[in-house]
Amino acid sequence: YDFGFNYNIEFECDTRVLVLGEGKSLLPSDVVVPLSPITASPDYPTLLSSIPSHPLLEKFRRYLCIVREIRYDDVSDELQKLIEQNFVEERKKDPKNVTGESLHRALVVTRLYAMSRGHRQMEVADWSDAKSLERDRMTRILSQGS
Repeated sequence: YDFGFNYNIEFECDTRVLVLGEGKSLLPSDVVVPLSPITASPDYPTLLSSIPSHPLLEKFRRYLCIVREIRYDDVSDELQKLIEQNFVEERKKDPKNVTGESLHRALVVTRLYAMSRGHRQMEVADWSDAKSLERDRMTRILSQGS
């Protein structure tokens, strides 16, 4: 931070940002999650009335803070082998898009998904669910591009 007196203090910060918008963001992001509207033209008064109340939003915030602090255990050997097999199979099918980066993203999403469900360790169901979520996300991205 620059105090304006030639006295700068550097400090690390871990700020999580969620960018919402109708088009491509000017801000860089690690992941883009396009949303699919349920109706073609929303009824804005109804939409605004469905926004959660302040107490409920506060519960969401607490939930996110608590989940973030869960101590997470390593992935089991059994699941590591399954993930490795899945990665090799998918890479054979699509070597252009299945990369080390996509594997890393899938592992992060799976870990976060597992933690959101209160798990301290990734389970096979978490891996399958996270892969399904990623397929849905990619389908929406591709459908927006056409």
